[in-house]
Amino acid sequence: MVKRITMLLLLLIFFSFSIEGLYAAESTARIPELIQGLKGWDRDATRAAYDKLYKIGKPAVPYLIKVLKDEDPGLRSQAARLLGDLQAEEAVIPLGELINDPKSWVTRSAVFSLGNIGSPAAVPILKKALKHYKPKVQEAALISLDELQDKSALPDITELMVASNDQYLRWQAMMVLRSIEKGSEITTLIKTLDDKKAKVTSRRNAVVMLGELKAESAIPSLIKALDDKDAGIRWGAVEAIGKMGVIQARPKVKEMLKDKNLDVRMFAIGTLGRLGSKDSVTALSRMLSSKPSEVRKNAIRSLGKIGGAEAVKAIREKLADSDRYVKVLAIETLVNLNDTDSAAEIRLLASDRSPTVRTVVMYALGRLGGDSALDVLQAGTEDKNFWVKGEAERSLKKLQQK
Repeated sequence: MVKRITMLLLLLIFFSFSIEGLYAAESTARIPELIQGLKGWDRDATRAAYDKLYKIGKPAVPYLIKVLKDEDPGLRSQAARLLGDLQAEEAVIPLGELINDPKSWVTRSAVFSLGNIGSPAAVPILKKALKHYKPKVQEAALISLDELQDKSALPDITELMVASNDQYLRWQAMMVLRSIEKGSEITTLIKTLDDKKAKVTSRRNAVVMLGELKAESAIPSLIKALDDKDAGIRWGAVEAIGKMGVIQARPKVKEMLKDKNLDVRMFAIGTLGRLGSKDSVTALSRMLSSKPSEVRKNAIRSLGKIGGAEAVKAIREKLADSDRYVKVLAIETLVNLNDTDSAAEIRLLASDRSPTVRTVVMYALGRLGGDSALDVLQAGTEDKNFWVKGEAERSLKKLQQK
């Protein structure tokens, strides 16, 4: 009885292996057919073929490598992706040859697959992909290098971080650099900013990124950069100092209000507003007499951020500005500062020739009130301009409900 059971078990095992072998042989025979099924626009059909090939696994790899040279770009891309999912290390070199594929999206698939495979042999290929003419391929290379965590790629990633024309790519490179070696991104950016022999564009990129990262270790370099001969680096340093709230740089930033470059002056005004010191009110008030209206508006914004009696007094004077948009901004800022004392001066602009100014006057009186606000708003409801009339009606209703 025992012998009979043993024999039955052996027969079952034999047949099991036989059936499995037959299934494997049948599956292998279907590989060429399934590969052809990767073509076409029927997503369900191509997905089904893809899944079956993935299930077959390693036996499909030689066939897929051969297909990487097929004339159909869609098939090349699918084969590249599948080789990555199968983590076929023997496909690294063939996939690398797709770096020069005429279709960049095929190259992108190959680059992602190299990251999935995870072989150190892919690193030189991925470095080459970092210099590809398509940002999407460069991005894929960064992601794959992040997967591999290979420090030999740091110089190439660094170059992309400071030199790329694509802001998103620069940031992506910075994140990968940080992932591979934390802290190296800050050190590299500071070194680039300090290097007067580096490309101006790279130094400009570095100063902007240091501001975004709010890197405190970069403060000495940022203050030094305020004297740089390049205006782009100067305004980048001023903006970074504002974002980081570097109070000790305030005296130097005040000096930048006299910079010959308009952009530098504009950023200096904005930074003084961010730093928020009443010591800056006098210097900012002087900027209200600048010829460019954008400078005057920026000075009003910064004075509004700082606040206080002196700032309010300076802003009130711009209610008589020749530029309607400067007047509008002055009114809005006084409302934000809740300067109820300015209501009497603002009401005098209710007859301004600009409907934009009149509209903002109606808005302001509805918030600041005042003894004569109701009369002015009532008159505003008869204004010929649709926007002035509408704002007067809303503000009048607001005051009457109080």
